[in-house]
Amino acid sequence: MSHTVFYRKYRPNAFEQIVGQEAIVATLLQALKESTVSHAYLFCGPRGTGKTTLARLIAKGVNCLQLGVNGEPCNNCSTCTDIKNNAFPDIIEIDAASNRSIDDIRELKDKVQFMPLQGKKKVYIIDEVHMLTKEAFNALLKTLEEPPAHVHFILATTERHKVPATIVSRTQNFSLRPLTESKIITLLTHVTQQEGIEAEENALQMVARVAEGGLRDALTLLEQCVIDKKLTTTLIEQQLGFVRQEILEKFFDLWEGGDVNEKLNYLKQLYEQGIHVDQFVKQAILFARDLLHDAVINHRANKTWYIGCLNALMACEKRLALTPLPILALELAYLDLTHSSDIERNKLPPPNITVKEVATTPKKIEVKPIVTGNNQNWQSMVRSITNPTLRLALLHTEISREGNLMSIHFNSTFELEKVNNNSGVQAIREALKNGFNENLDVSFKVKDDQSQSPEVLKKIQTIFGTQTNPI
Repeated sequence: MSHTVFYRKYRPNAFEQIVGQEAIVATLLQALKESTVSHAYLFCGPRGTGKTTLARLIAKGVNCLQLGVNGEPCNNCSTCTDIKNNAFPDIIEIDAASNRSIDDIRELKDKVQFMPLQGKKKVYIIDEVHMLTKEAFNALLKTLEEPPAHVHFILATTERHKVPATIVSRTQNFSLRPLTESKIITLLTHVTQQEGIEAEENALQMVARVAEGGLRDALTLLEQCVIDKKLTTTLIEQQLGFVRQEILEKFFDLWEGGDVNEKLNYLKQLYEQGIHVDQFVKQAILFARDLLHDAVINHRANKTWYIGCLNALMACEKRLALTPLPILALELAYLDLTHSSDIERNKLPPPNITVKEVATTPKKIEVKPIVTGNNQNWQSMVRSITNPTLRLALLHTEISREGNLMSIHFNSTFELEKVNNNSGVQAIREALKNGFNENLDVSFKVKDDQSQSPEVLKKIQTIFGTQTNPI
């Protein structure tokens, strides 16, 4: 007997089995009950939320021979049985990702005119409809607006903003929501009971979280992680790269108060253990969000620091797409917030400092952009630089100008070292020349004069094993 994967085996066969889309289900049942089914529907929503399933249930409803008084298909007649077994010729499913040309739509328009072979209605289900070409959309317009009486169109997409307004206006639109973790856990518990799987409660929670609101993804992950009819947190951590809470707790404890060497060594240790950096960052963002909520509710003073953590991690998530070495983006996030926290803690002199000592304290550099808006222009220039390492290091810099000298201010010496070479200087001069239409000299500085701190230089040399000279 052939094996059927979980997400197909447990696909809903009736509207009452649909979870998380109650308002949409009620509307569709009413339309079936009153025989007012629209000629065209557009279902939008994330993957695995039930778009294609709803489309098939509508097709079953308009062709059912013994439709229930509430609009539900009977699931007993020959038509419902054939549809369940994928043997019904009048339901035509089209993958727009591979059938996207104008010729494909012309062929569809020719076939639309023929009467159903077996059922009462022909139903065309076009999945990922946003992938059609502009010409294909234009060819579909007239048919979609006034199809033959025996035809229904059901379009499905994960990216509604890519569907032309002319198409959207000719359909009834429904937006499907991601399922909550609690609803996914309930469904996964039902599946494990049916399949005789012994599952840990924490393991089901982890699967539900990784699925991100998609039931199909959750069922696929569940089937993937089961071994010998058992589902454990250890198996999920090994197969999905899921990070344990104690690892995240230590990550944030070190971030807030640890030594720089200790922080980077811990990241190196995690990377060598094989963590998936993208999954780690996603979980760290969710963990930091929970910590921020707790700090706000309990009026703790460190809520500002957690906001900084979230900003640094979200910037790290964007950097992951730019760097060939994922751990580098996480190291930069770690160092950026560490640098900022050190500045914040050292902003005011200790209470017992003398007047003489204050007078001899080195003044910090104050970054003064030359004209409002120039730093926005500078970021546009940075994005034009083709070298990804250089572009990443310059991503959060600011500029100031004195005469013919343009100063670039970095958040940390670590970022400065990435561009302090001949090719880096030349690329920056070219970007400035293209942006300001003049040749400018360039100097590099670290905000708050961190480039002059022997202690910071010593840490950088220890970590990276390079000779670092202040600018």
